Amino acid sequence: MIITDVHMHTNNSGDSQAPMSDMVSSAINKGLKHICFTDHYDMDFPYTVSGEEGMFELDLEKYRKDYESNLSLYGDKIDLNFGIELGIMPTTYDKLRDYLKDKQFDFIIGSSHTCTCRDVYYPAIYEGRTDVQVFNMYFSEIYDNICNFTDFDIYAHLDYVVRYAPNGDANYKFSNHAEIFEAILKRIIELGKGIEINTGGLRARVSRINPSEDILRLYHSLGGEILTIGADAHRPEDVAYEFQYAGDLLKDIGFKYLTYFKKRKPEFIKL
Repeated sequence: MIITDVHMHTNNSGDSQAPMSDMVSSAINKGLKHICFTDHYDMDFPYTVSGEEGMFELDLEKYRKDYESNLSLYGDKIDLNFGIELGIMPTTYDKLRDYLKDKQFDFIIGSSHTCTCRDVYYPAIYEGRTDVQVFNMYFSEIYDNICNFTDFDIYAHLDYVVRYAPNGDANYKFSNHAEIFEAILKRIIELGKGIEINTGGLRARVSRINPSEDILRLYHSLGGEILTIGADAHRPEDVAYEFQYAGDLLKDIGFKYLTYFKKRKPEFIKL
């Protein structure tokens, strides 16, 4: 049984309405022993839809107080950790380094929700471009990100862009992008960082694990060992979503351990 979920959001993120206490209670009820909150902070996010402005800002003081309150209530029942999901863009490298200087987190997720300063959730980025061109742009930007900003512990949902492509994954083939994925994964391993298996994609319109099995197999073949698991839950009912499926897949690939972080240091749990 998988006992850790280290990618989840609460109402401290603009895209969740879930009280932190509800997420904790769900995790306890599902038998988890370690969880980490990773609410969103996407600096310079390109808002294009009315009403979404500020959705990915983060009131860090309120977030930490919420965490400390829940730690006092539930800390004897479950290992609670304090993290953040940073949206990384080329415009934010220096600003994020400055932001993190005086901050203390157990765990930092790096992620890409945008490409060329456009939100990949919406179809505008595909105008005048093929799906494959956008996918290549997105993956190339991830590579640029990890070459220019390294203050993260794992990089999340590496093929996130495919979740929201207008044609779904009809035009996605791992083989079309294998070279850039190999470069990304080699760089992550070289940095001593990791990736995650994110089951949130199984709840998306294009139902697929992120990253895909092909990427996970490539990571394993290259010697990648730091691997976290997260349901990317924004609701209590989605905590530890499809972890049995994910665990079986990882064992089939050959992974022996999952990872979670405390004070930015990796801890390993046998699968």
